Amino acid sequence: MVTTHGNPLAIHFSAPPKRGRRPAIFLDRDGVINERVVGGYVTSWNEFRFLEGCIAALRELSRFNLPLIVVSNQAGVGKGLMSRADLRRITTHFVAHLARARIAVAAVYYCPHISDSGCRCRKPRPGLILQAARDWRVDLGRSVMIGDSPSDIEAARAAGCRSILFDPQGEVSTVSQPERGGPPPPAVFAVRRIADVPAQVTVLLERFLRPACDLNRQGAPRIS
Repeated sequence: MVTTHGNPLAIHFSAPPKRGRRPAIFLDRDGVINERVVGGYVTSWNEFRFLEGCIAALRELSRFNLPLIVVSNQAGVGKGLMSRADLRRITTHFVAHLARARIAVAAVYYCPHISDSGCRCRKPRPGLILQAARDWRVDLGRSVMIGDSPSDIEAARAAGCRSILFDPQGEVSTVSQPERGGPPPPAVFAVRRIADVPAQVTVLLERFLRPACDLNRQGAPRIS
């Protein structure tokens, strides 16, 4: 069964703030946190494999004391290959595993729709990021999106975020340009190793968020 309707799936693991606005770090899931299933989807926890080096990188990102928010397309739900309940179970497991590694994921947002559904949440559309920003009072202009595909970068651009492209094979050479009259493209860093992501996030925070961030003694930005 193929489904083309329904809302995005939002799973919160802590309480959103009631006031103020702050940056956040957005992350894609498949290809950034876990290994992709070539030609398919991760449909159960038994198929979930953390990407080598990602836990160490996420632990470094946690030092920023910013919300870590996962935003991911999961068309396997729309194609009937798994249910929303299956997706929740997988999410609960991987977030709990990260918590044991001292990595707190604030929330996970999924688009469950197929590519031709016309929804507003499937990347490269910015719907997931925009919903997360509303829920978590995120200052998008001071935030960073980490993804492994042009659709992640385009969604970040449309939402007004800076972005980092994790491209281990060096295969992505271009990212589509915004439409005339649209917002200018944000800075995009491309990295080949997941271990290099935290350093590039530091560069983006230092370059674009001053004077709102400075460096603490451990070298991680402190956001005011």
